[in-house]
Amino acid sequence: RWKTISPMKIGRFDGAAASLNGFIYVVGGVYDFLNRKPDPILSDLERYCPKTDSWTTLKGMKTARRSSFLFAHSGKLLVFGGRGGRHFVHS
Repeated sequence: RWKTISPMKIGRFDGAAASLNGFIYVVGGVYDFLNRKPDPILSDLERYCPKTDSWTTLKGMKTARRSSFLFAHSGKLLVFGGRGGRHFVHS
């Protein structure tokens, strides 16, 4: 069943998401697309806690990126690829 949850601290699209230890993590993406301003690419990382219906901002990535892949492996979050502006990110 779908339900509405608390909004993220930074709205975005084209970010990457993964679950780990009962939390949902969302990283990167593009901010402010709906206002048709230049699309700033994000390095931010947010964690959602379903128990408290709240988002926490965590230390972000060194490189801002969009269209990347995030997944959990061996208790860690790994992000691969994506784009930083007009260029692909190779890390």
